Amino acid sequence: MKNGLRLSLLGILIVLMLSACHEKGMTELSRFSPHNLTSPQGEFFIAEDSLRLEANQTLELWSDMDYSYSGDQNLLFRVVIFVDGEYLREFYINPSSTENRERESRSQDGDRISESYYGLNGPIEIQKAGDYNFKVLLMGQKDPSLEIRKADLVLKGKK
Repeated sequence: MKNGLRLSLLGILIVLMLSACHEKGMTELSRFSPHNLTSPQGEFFIAEDSLRLEANQTLELWSDMDYSYSGDQNLLFRVVIFVDGEYLREFYINPSSTENRERESRSQDGDRISESYYGLNGPIEIQKAGDYNFKVLLMGQKDPSLEIRKADLVLKGKK
């Protein structure tokens, strides 16, 4: 009985700790929907938005995905950030590397895999106030079996 109670309390504690990993009260500030893969041959599909952001705030990046494929598929979001017209930095996000997944489903029919999820990729720190421009590209292998129904990168913050 004591072990069962301890395990239950431990489980509750773990759930509370995981839910505390991201800030409460975050709302969607922007949604980037590149809709197609950017190819190495120079076909670019860029989603972009500009936002006025205050200094010393933490934003969150979430992936909202729905796609099917056969074999291996490695998708990446490439994020390029400018502040007040000047290049700040760029980085890559693996949309499948998420925490706190919501609305998750995965099915397999033979070698065909269908995945759908909404999950937290991680925080992004805003150090300086300014006009931020975010450019987002979706990168991956061009594969005829890949069917992208949704591939959105969501930026959340406190309003």
